[in-house]
Amino acid sequence: MATVEEIHQRIIDVLNEANVSFGTKGDRLFIRRGSAAVFIKVESWINDHTVVELVCPVLKGIERSPALLEKLDQLNKGLFFGKAYTHDNGVWLAHNLLGDHLDPEELLAALGLIARVADKIDDDLKGEFGGQRFTEG
Repeated sequence: MATVEEIHQRIIDVLNEANVSFGTKGDRLFIRRGSAAVFIKVESWINDHTVVELVCPVLKGIERSPALLEKLDQLNKGLFFGKAYTHDNGVWLAHNLLGDHLDPEELLAALGLIARVADKIDDDLKGEFGGQRFTEG
């Protein structure tokens, strides 16, 4: 099986080959799209496998409420890639890919879809529930 470091480098190669601008923050890569950002991290998983985590902070400073949870439930019903959830006074999107045989097209598709969804729903959710977008403050 490929190591975490090998998969991390494979992701860098895929992003460079696709001309996707990215930065680094610790052991994570990040891609900005509009008012959203997708953070990518490779983790060890069971039996020497790896998983690639795509995580988007959508809003911060937002209180969890039944109405917000209902809205995220409705959103999750329509998402093909990822899940929306509350965590640490924020709303997040996340999607995981198996890292061992990472497919570049699948990575780029998931990355693009998660980024587009986050960039759209941050405006909608902020208008309805308040909070701040990732790029604000």
